[in-house]
Parts: sequence; structure tokens; C-alpha cells
Amino acid sequence: DYNVVTAAEQAGRYGAVVEIVPETGRPLKRFCTLFRTAGERYWREWDREMQIDVTFPEAFGITPETMAAYPDTVESFARWRIVDGLFERQDGAVLLAGLYEASGHEDENDFYTNPRQRDRAWWLGLKRKLYGWDERWPDPVICPVTFEGAPATVVHEGTLAEAGMKPDTVDNINAVLTEWA
Repeated sequence: DYNVVTAAEQAGRYGAVVEIVPETGRPLKRFCTLFRTAGERYWREWDREMQIDVTFPEAFGITPETMAAYPDTVESFARWRIVDGLFERQDGAVLLAGLYEASGHEDENDFYTNPRQRDRAWWLGLKRKLYGWDERWPDPVICPVTFEGAPATVVHEGTLAEAGMKPDTVDNINAVLTEWA
């Protein structure tokens, strides 16, 4: 619902909007995803519960026999990298929040519903509210859009006139792109 809270009481995704006001220059905003777990857990003990199977690429030159001889060492390294990653960047919160939200929707796993895309969609909704876009454009943008019927037409060689375009269209597009770049 994008409501302001002072504490994360419920499990799930939260967002922090941080405004940085430098002595000179314009203020900056940074947006950070946070995740509240469903249960209480001391994070430094959490790594022991994780099960990880690591297989290095053949190019590393580490044989399967060597990997089998050191499973605890390799798994411990991988577990600690994950735990450390949860503390160092918001990527861990993005992953956990996305997986938490996907519970019960596992059959919908595709590019548009992976944890990263869920995070982008969540922030889009919040930014619409923060910037007043939800009032100016009340219907949110839903992408991708599926169209029924025949597929899009094929691109053919031809002139602008044959495509129903004005003679100066290419120049106008190039001017906009040049100005933008």
C-alpha cells in the first residue's frame, strides 16, 4: 500500500527513500529495497541452515574429485558470500522479497515475474504515488501487453512514402536523438 511506517512489523518488502542534500548542488534521492523476514533469526547462525551445491566450470581446472574432497570448505565459502551479500547490498533484499511475493505463484516464473522485475514494478508503483503520477495518470502502465490477432507486419525495404510516412521523418527522428544524446 506504500504507507509510511516507523517499524517493519509484517513480513515482506519495504522501501526506504533517502534524500541526500549536499552543501552545493541539487538534492539527490536514493531508493533502497528492504526485507522483513517472517520469523526472528540471528543472521550469523542462519548460514548453517542453507544447503548449497557448488559446481565450478571446467575452465577453473578443479576436478570433481577435488570438489568432493572439500565440500565443507566450498559450501562454507558460498554460504558466507550469500550472507555477506545480504548485508552489503540491497540485492539480497530484492531477492528475498521477490521470492517471498512469489510464494503460491511458482507457475508464473518468467522474465517479467522474477525477483528483480518484481522489485522494479514495486518501485514504479511507489514512485507513481510519490511524484503524483497516480493522480495525473490513474491507470498504471502494464507491460508487456499481449495483442490478439495476426502478428505484427514484416519490415520491408521501401521508401518513406510507401510506408505512409512524411518525407522529413528520418531527419526529425535523428534531430531528436542527436539532441538527446
